[in-house]
Amino acid sequence: MSDYVFELYRNIALLQSYGFSLGDALESIGIKNVNIFGIGEMGRILLGNINNKIHICGLYDSAVKDEKKIQINNNSYTVLPTKKIDNSNIVMIVTPVNCYKEILDELLQNGYERKKIFSLNIIIKLCLEKIRQQHNELKQISVSITNKQFLITGAQFNNKGAQSMLFITVDEIRKRYENAIIWYYPLDNEKYYSKNITDRYNFLFLLDGDAKVSSLSDVEANLDGIIDISGYALASFPKWQWNVDMYIKMLKISYTYNLPMCIMPQSFGPFDFNPYLQAELRMLLSNAKVIFAREKEGYELLKQKYDLKNVELSPDLVLQNRLLNKQNVYMKNIVDEIPDIKENAVAIIPNINNYEFMSPEKMINMYKHIIKKLREKGKIVYILLFDKDKKCCDDIVNNIQNKSDVEIISKELDCFEYCNIIDKFDFIIASRYHSIIHAYRLAVPVIAIGWAEKYLELLKMFEQSKYNFDIRDELVINEVLEAIDDIDNNLTQNQILINKKLSEIQKNNCFDILNEL
Repeated sequence: MSDYVFELYRNIALLQSYGFSLGDALESIGIKNVNIFGIGEMGRILLGNINNKIHICGLYDSAVKDEKKIQINNNSYTVLPTKKIDNSNIVMIVTPVNCYKEILDELLQNGYERKKIFSLNIIIKLCLEKIRQQHNELKQISVSITNKQFLITGAQFNNKGAQSMLFITVDEIRKRYENAIIWYYPLDNEKYYSKNITDRYNFLFLLDGDAKVSSLSDVEANLDGIIDISGYALASFPKWQWNVDMYIKMLKISYTYNLPMCIMPQSFGPFDFNPYLQAELRMLLSNAKVIFAREKEGYELLKQKYDLKNVELSPDLVLQNRLLNKQNVYMKNIVDEIPDIKENAVAIIPNINNYEFMSPEKMINMYKHIIKKLREKGKIVYILLFDKDKKCCDDIVNNIQNKSDVEIISKELDCFEYCNIIDKFDFIIASRYHSIIHAYRLAVPVIAIGWAEKYLELLKMFEQSKYNFDIRDELVINEVLEAIDDIDNNLTQNQILINKKLSEIQKNNCFDILNEL
C-alpha cells in the first residue's frame, strides 16, 4: 500500500473516530448533492457511509460500457459510463486514488466544470480541517468547497527568512479572503514536520507534494491562484537545478489549468540555461500574472533575457506587511517565549554562507575585533542564531577569551518571536538578509556584512549604504569599526530615516495583486 493510499485510509478512520460519517462530513463543508466517480474499494466505502442527508445524483465509472447495477448496504445503485454524465454543475467526487489526474482530464473532456471536481482525498482533508477548527480557541475560517483556494510555493519552513515570507503571505491572503483555503507546498524535507507542528497552523500542508502520486495533483485543478514566494530560486547555478525544476513544475501547473500565478518579490539570475530551457522559460514566465523582482539587476535580466511585459520592481514582501496578525497564521493562541535582553545591547547575526567567500579564520578575526569594539563602547553582545548558523555562532564564541558579557541565543524562534527580540537591540550587525529586513521593519539600524547585490540594494533603499560591507571585496576591518561608532552616535537620526523610508515603501503593497484573483 502506497503512503498516499494509507493516508486516505487513516484520514477516513480519523474522521470516524470524531463521530462523523462520511455523509456528515460532506454536509459540514456544504455538499448536499453529489456525483461520484469510481465504484472500486474507495467508492464502495464512500457509498456505504453516506447518510440520507446527501443526495447521490449520479454514479459513474469509466470501466462501465453501458450501465451496471450494484448493491451496497441493501441500497441499489445504477452505475453509468463517463459519456452519460449530466448535471455537470454538481460536485463530482473522484474516489480512485492513483489515477485522479487521468480521470480529471477525462471529466474535463466530457464538459465537466473544473471547479466542481474534487478527489476523495481532498474532500476528507477539508472535512478534517472543519472539525479541527471547531475545537480551536480562535475565530476560524468557514471551510467549504466554495471557498477560494490558493497554493503557496517556494517557501522553506525551517528557514527563518522563508518562514517570515510564508506567515506574511498567509496573513495577507486572509486579510483579503478571510475564508480562503490555503495549501502550503513545503520545500523542506518532510521529516521536519510532525502532526504537532502542522496542527498549529491555519493552513493545510501538502507533505507529499513531490511524490510520484501526490495530493498536489488533487488540488491543482481547484485552485484560484498560485503564489510563489521563493527568495532566490530561478538561477542557473548547477547545485540549484532542483529549485529550477520545481519552479518550472509550478509554472506548468499554472499554464495547464489557466491559473493566475503571482511570483512575489524575489531575486533572479543569472540565466545561463540551455536554449531549450530558455525557450520554455520565456513561454511559461510570460504566462504568469505578475513577476515581482526585488532588485533592479534581476528586473533588468528578466526584461532583457525573456522580453517580459509582466515584470515589476518591488521591495521584499516582508517590508510591505504593515501588521502581521498572529490569529491569521496560528490555529490557537501561541504565547511568545523570548529570552530577556539587557539594555544597551547589540546583536550579531552571522551567516554560515559567508564561509564560501571568506575563510573561517578571517571571519572569526573580524568578529573578534567587532566584539572588542562593542565592549569598549559598553555594549552587551548577543550572538543570535537566525537559521542554520550554529557552527558559525559557536566558532565566534569559542574564540573569545572573556565570555562574560557575550551570550548566544540559540533557541528556536518563529518569526513573531524573532521580531520581538530584534526590537530590543540598539542596532544589529547582520549577515542574514531577512534579519536585516526584520530590523528595518522595526526601524532598528543595521550594519550589513553580506555577499550579494541584494544587501546593497536593500541598504540603498533605506539610505543606509554606508553601513553595507561586501565580503566579496577586500574587507577593511577598521572601516567596519568606524561604522559601529557612526551608527551608535546617530541612532535616533537613522531610526527616523528608516521609518520614513518604510512608510514610503508601504504606500504600495505587492499583495494587492491578490484582489484580482
